[in-house]
Amino acid sequence: MFRKTNVTELYPYEEFIQERVEAWLCEHGWRVITSVVSLSEHGPDIVAGNYSKTQSARLWTIEVKGGSRGKAEYQKAETISVFHSGIAQILTRMGRNTQTASKGGDKYSIALPDYFRKHVIKTTSCRPKLPWNVCKILNLTIFFVDEHGAVEYVDWKTIKKLNMENNYGID
Repeated sequence: MFRKTNVTELYPYEEFIQERVEAWLCEHGWRVITSVVSLSEHGPDIVAGNYSKTQSARLWTIEVKGGSRGKAEYQKAETISVFHSGIAQILTRMGRNTQTASKGGDKYSIALPDYFRKHVIKTTSCRPKLPWNVCKILNLTIFFVDEHGAVEYVDWKTIKKLNMENNYGID
């Protein structure tokens, strides 16, 4: 799954983010069913299944977005554009099992390099780019992957907490 190469050469590109999230899924009891292997392929980047005896079969569809090593002054605009593209793509993949995730519904995520965090969750504008209540309704979560390959899974509860800490949330 994860290729043994110099990690700093691969971060923040999409292939690196995808490999790390696939490894995380396997470590947490999910089986990768399909995985896009090139940027020219169409469809979700990762589809994983969880077929435990305690839960009904459910799928986890993940759209992976990478970044670039461009100049810092262009990074914010690029990050927001890539994030919006990821949201649009994951929305078009929703619809099979619409129960909430806690009741066995399908899960949806966007996987991003960790430097996207400040533009996605801890925004400096008056509203967050990703409101927690939207994430809750859509079973939408985020994976952030850092330059060392560490994966952080962020659900709607964490997003709500961060939004509230920054006075962006409304209960």
